[in-house]
Amino acid sequence: MGQSKWRVRVSALAAASVAVAMGAAIVTPTLAGASKPAPAAKLQKMSAAELRVVRQFLSHLKIGFRPGMLVRGSVVNGVTQLTSTTLSGYADEGVAEGFTSVSASWVQPTAKCGQTQSLAVFWVGLDGMSTSDPTVEEDGTFIQCPGGNAHPMYFDWWEMYPTNNVELVASVSPGDHIAAKVVFSGGTYTLSVRDATDTAGSFSTSQTCGTTACEDMSAEWIAEDPCCTDTSVYNLANFHSWKATGAYETYSGKHGGISGPPTTDEITLVDTMNLVKAKPGAVNSTNHAFTVTWKKAS
Repeated sequence: MGQSKWRVRVSALAAASVAVAMGAAIVTPTLAGASKPAPAAKLQKMSAAELRVVRQFLSHLKIGFRPGMLVRGSVVNGVTQLTSTTLSGYADEGVAEGFTSVSASWVQPTAKCGQTQSLAVFWVGLDGMSTSDPTVEEDGTFIQCPGGNAHPMYFDWWEMYPTNNVELVASVSPGDHIAAKVVFSGGTYTLSVRDATDTAGSFSTSQTCGTTACEDMSAEWIAEDPCCTDTSVYNLANFHSWKATGAYETYSGKHGGISGPPTTDEITLVDTMNLVKAKPGAVNSTNHAFTVTWKKAS
């Protein structure tokens, strides 16, 4: 996407992002001539320069990365109960080279921000559950609460972990209708996010797995508290709830919903004391939808 597609709304936002990246407290910026802070909807579209600042700040994130933080529990009604200090949602696990696509749609949640910086990420991906293959091919949307009671910022993104940094692509807005997909074919992964509300925020990119083999052993539908500040996750932004609909996967040539070929995992996000930070509800009767509910930040 060319730089001409970025629409400048708030020139002060870049300076605010720089201040956040340096750990400084910030004041919520206002539009020129405004007598009060601009509504959140007016702060979503950023210039290419502003976006570069945020990209640099967030480039160290590890989305989908699980540094020994996943605990398997009991099996309830055929679904394995897992806890994680980074992930919440669902995953299907199968054999190597079994999965060739994963997708879902959602309405971008609205965040409630406070004094402390917090993050939340929503994505679909392949490979995130395999312990033998530390790769993830993933895309979705992102919330950054900069702290200091600043308005939240929303983006779409993709990553071929661990080959590249998280690639922020464009700003999106709360309430936008999002569809994310990862498709593997002929040795190439096509990662795409479509913003049906504002198509200027949509993208599609084709990538190869790089030097590490991607085994395509799982498919995921995830809300995440990303890693890491040293070894700790960030505070989880208050996204209220995230409802994934139209959840599909292709496994061994069969296209279907969250159905466990052969294993389905339900993943609850917990803190280091095992207190719940975000919890998924049950998958609906057609295996295509569920909701993750935010519980606490840290």
